[in-house]
Amino acid sequence: MKRKKRIKILKGLHIGKRLIKWSKKREYYIISINLDKKENEEMSEFIEKIELVPLHTDTNSIISTYKKIDYCDELDMFIILDKELVVSLFSGDGQFIANSKNVIGEGPNEYRTAVDVIYNPFSRAIEILNPYGTIYRYNTSFQFIEKISLEQNSKIFSRFVSISNNEYILTPVMSGYKDATIVFCNYNKKKIIKSISYEEDCISSITMNYNPFFTSNNNLIFSPLCLNYSFYQVDRVNQDISPIIKLDFGDNTIQKESLIEKFGNSSQENENREDIERNLKTLNDINSFLLKSSASIPIIKFFNEQYIYTYSIQNNNRISYIYNRKNKQSYMQTNNSQTKLIFCLGINNNCLYSAIQPYELEEYVDKNLIHADYQSIVSKINDEDNPIIVKYYLK
Repeated sequence: MKRKKRIKILKGLHIGKRLIKWSKKREYYIISINLDKKENEEMSEFIEKIELVPLHTDTNSIISTYKKIDYCDELDMFIILDKELVVSLFSGDGQFIANSKNVIGEGPNEYRTAVDVIYNPFSRAIEILNPYGTIYRYNTSFQFIEKISLEQNSKIFSRFVSISNNEYILTPVMSGYKDATIVFCNYNKKKIIKSISYEEDCISSITMNYNPFFTSNNNLIFSPLCLNYSFYQVDRVNQDISPIIKLDFGDNTIQKESLIEKFGNSSQENENREDIERNLKTLNDINSFLLKSSASIPIIKFFNEQYIYTYSIQNNNRISYIYNRKNKQSYMQTNNSQTKLIFCLGINNNCLYSAIQPYELEEYVDKNLIHADYQSIVSKINDEDNPIIVKYYLK
């Protein structure tokens, strides 16, 4: 006799009743979120303290608008890719380490363009990805180590993560639902080994996710670069993904079927330029419609062992949700607060971190919550300085 599946239930945010659902293949948690309550809690109700880490500013370390900021716990270091495609490294306390300005170019040890950057704990290198899957490895002083690439690749990529010294997962740029995939690549063999689709869960191409891959309890998690209500756990060995958490916004949950009925399907094969342009137009039409609607759109989402974080748009309101998985408490804040929680980029233990420009200090930092050791920093900040890393410590 087959043993019945156990159904896992996770109490969500402002749940009126518990929802019980499960996948035909695997179990996953449902988080139920009600954005209609519009609770607007002040920062002091859920933030214990704030720490500020100004990134050192001088003529060598100035960074332009960032495309990605990631914190590497192993090295206690911030890795930043800016709009000029320069990669900059700063220590955990904001001291400048190095940048890649001297290795941008056409030379054999230089890169010309970059879409993503990571620290690879297996190769112990700073690694830069170009759109066609070539990876450039440097040490933390940006001395060249090696370049690795794929053969016979026609895809254009946007993000990547390492799963061993020469094995990676890459995400293609989305020009239609068919691009809702992740690809497992072996750079020793110089080829794509496996492609996994999550097309069924992809709603649109709206996103603000900067870091689609993160770890929780030593598990690699994938949070897609598109509007998608699911978090996926990555099976590194079997090269697969499976949903482990799904967000449910009740009546405000967007139904993909209705969008396809209204705008058409962008799943046509991208065999020629006409197909690509048609698919892109469909996605753009969907995005424009959603941004003007009352739909709940989670544009950033991540979690760790204790907290789940979402940053959503609804009726042009920016709404932050934080759910404590241990004590079952949840917090909500909209843009109506005097000091607002800016959209966050990641979480480390109970610390949400983000980055603000110096002139945004009043808007996104409650000075009464700044830890005493950091109070003196405020008076030294100039509007022309590099961004400030803000650490919000949750209660």
